[in-house]
Amino acid sequence: MRAFWKAIYVTDRFYIVFLFIAATSAIGYALPFLFYLAVAAFIVAFMLTLWDAIRLFSLKDALDIKRIIPEILSLGDNEEIEISMRNPYAEDVHVSIIEDLPYQLKIRNFQKDEHLKARQSSTVKYTISPKIRGEYRFGNTILLIETRVGLIKRRMEVENTQMVKVYPSIRQMKEMEMLAFTKVHASFGLKKIRRIGHSYEFEQIKPYVQGDDYRSINWKATSRTASLMMNQYEDEKSQSIINIIDCGRRMHMPFNGMTLVDYAVNSALALSNVVLKKYDKVGLVTFAEKTHTFLPADVGKFQMRRVLDTLYNQEVRQAESDYEILYKTLSDNLTTRSFIVLYSNFENISSVRRIYPILKKLNQKHLLMMVVFKNTELEDFVLEKPETIREAYLHTVARSAMYDKTQIIQTLRQIGIQVTYVEPEGLSLGVINKYLELKSRGLI
Repeated sequence: MRAFWKAIYVTDRFYIVFLFIAATSAIGYALPFLFYLAVAAFIVAFMLTLWDAIRLFSLKDALDIKRIIPEILSLGDNEEIEISMRNPYAEDVHVSIIEDLPYQLKIRNFQKDEHLKARQSSTVKYTISPKIRGEYRFGNTILLIETRVGLIKRRMEVENTQMVKVYPSIRQMKEMEMLAFTKVHASFGLKKIRRIGHSYEFEQIKPYVQGDDYRSINWKATSRTASLMMNQYEDEKSQSIINIIDCGRRMHMPFNGMTLVDYAVNSALALSNVVLKKYDKVGLVTFAEKTHTFLPADVGKFQMRRVLDTLYNQEVRQAESDYEILYKTLSDNLTTRSFIVLYSNFENISSVRRIYPILKKLNQKHLLMMVVFKNTELEDFVLEKPETIREAYLHTVARSAMYDKTQIIQTLRQIGIQVTYVEPEGLSLGVINKYLELKSRGLI
């Protein structure tokens, strides 16, 4: 019986009806006929409420409901969740759906309303965008069901707790793979870079297609066939590409709800997938005050899974990153020349000058590419016209920070370090573009 009373919710319509009856009965002391009208109205309202309750609680299981969630959610992507319901009642009902969403989503007032026809099924869809990696717990679903009378609601709690893991963006990884291995226009993202390398390993002679390098024309084959024929060379394979992610406090900077480490993780996953498809080796290093992860460069279908599982557990640390430890780790473990992609965040030139000797040594032994994040919010702020003295001061500080970024890029390029200057949301495209460019130039 206690559970029965807990399942009953009175609606706003219930309060309005009975307050109106109470007000009418009060006026009935002055006008007796209104009192009798109020009594009649009370009896009718009570009977309707009783009838409404009997209909709502006539079935043990009010609704058949099922939540459908993808097995794996992708970091930073819009994910669609479905709730399928079936109405077993012989009449239409209105349902309010209250979901116990994971705390990481920071949504505390989620509610969806749906009208279900008699003995019909319906599907409610909603979208979430995970901003933090880890396990997400979807709790029970609460349903508030009411008929057209609308005097009371039946509360029903469905036990459908589900645990889902949020991995680095697999959807973005697949999109980058599709763009990297198809001929697409630059407006779709990736630059139009030839996929044929210039190593000395001859592969075949093929007809000319638009975009091929004229330097590879085979004139003898062209004269025999009376059409342009090209020498095609295989890309150099089995080169080592190492993703290095700085997990120190400088990477804790937020951008559209995600930290720079999260963007670096998504980019490293997308690049690793393209690298393995190009038959190169891929490895992974994460560090802050110490080296937290070292995954040796390797090829094969299992390496991609190892990269994904390793990236899943990476977190931002509040410690200062130690580049001397990073240099020692790479010196002890990298025996061959590799292409290193370093994801870090430097906001002033002095921070780069402190590690300048280490970066120079790394670039002498390997081909080093550094990611420099573009602060688009700062650039947009500078374009605004200052109206007060305080805004003018902030504009001066912002311009100084942007000038420091320019100095950082110039300083790195002076010692031969490759630089990718890109906004966080375009990081994966920028890094893959640079990898394909350097590979097509024979530098990797």
